Parts: sequence; C-alpha cells; structure tokens
Amino acid sequence: MPTSTQPDLMPYEAKMMRKIGDKDKVLHVFFEKNTLNSDPSLAERFHYMTAFKNLVGNFHNDITFLAALLAKRFLEKNFGTIELDVGEKPQGAPGIDIKTTTADGLRICCEIKTTKPYQPGFGASQKTAIKKDLAKLHRAEAELKFMMVTDRDAFSALGGQRFEPLCHGILIVDILTEETFSHDWIKR
Repeated sequence: MPTSTQPDLMPYEAKMMRKIGDKDKVLHVFFEKNTLNSDPSLAERFHYMTAFKNLVGNFHNDITFLAALLAKRFLEKNFGTIELDVGEKPQGAPGIDIKTTTADGLRICCEIKTTKPYQPGFGASQKTAIKKDLAKLHRAEAELKFMMVTDRDAFSALGGQRFEPLCHGILIVDILTEETFSHDWIKR
C-alpha cells in the first residue's frame, strides 16, 4: 500500500526513506556546529570521528536499502508491477536479498552487492562473499535470477572469465546504469 507522501513507496520503504532523511538533517547540524581545527590533537580527532560514526550508525544498511529500491525499480521496469516492500526485510538479514513474483507468476530472486572491488577482480574476502551469493542464487528456485551491483568495476569483474562458470543462468545488472550482462542467462 503506497504512502501519501511518496506514492511510489511501500510503507516500510517510506519509513526507511524518512530515517535516511532524518539522519541527513542531523548530520548537517553536526557539520555546522563541529569542525576540526587545522591541527587537532589525537583525542580531538577521536571524539569528532566517534561523534560522526554514532550519528551515521550503520550507514551500509542505508546504502543497501537504496540499492534494493533501485533493484526493485529495475524489476518493475522490465517485468511490470510487483508487490514488494524492500524496506520490510532488514538489510543484512540472511537469505536471498529479493524474492518476489511477477504478475504472470514467474519467480524472481536477486542478490544485491554494493561492493567496490579494492583490486581488479575483487579482493579475497570480497570474492568469497560474491561466490557465496552466486551459490545462493544457483540453489534458489526461481525462473529469473539476478546478481545486481552498484559499482562499475564489480559489474565488469562479474562479466569476466574468472566468474563465468559461477554466473551461468544469472543475469548481471548494474542497477545504476541498468546495463545487463549474461554469460548465458535464460529464463529457467
């Protein structure tokens, strides 16, 4: 059920957007009232950064929520309206990031990565996490499977030969540009 302030958002999505907006307002006030002088002591720098960290909270959850909204928009653009409130499932919760069904009954599963590779082809722990998500998608019972990323280098890496054996049947999507790539994606 869409909200009146942002009719395209579902209730939990609207709640998350309000929280992000509130966090933005608090950060603006913080930066207006707090600055580091040109040569702060270690303790001053620590207190400043700690206050900033406490205001930001788990900022990664905000980023992944926004990425999930972008993913939802991509799915709706390509498959029609879907009943899905991406704010309902807590960010970072185990399981497939997005599970939904198209109006004509096709099951969709998406994994979303906001990872920026810190070296070409991802670092070791990044690669492990990506492989884990691709394995989840392979096990998922769905006709449409997506690995959606927000970083151009991540999109390029997943399209490379190193990941080809792991991406069969999965469409790779850069959800910021809506560019897609497949080693062999087909509806399953």
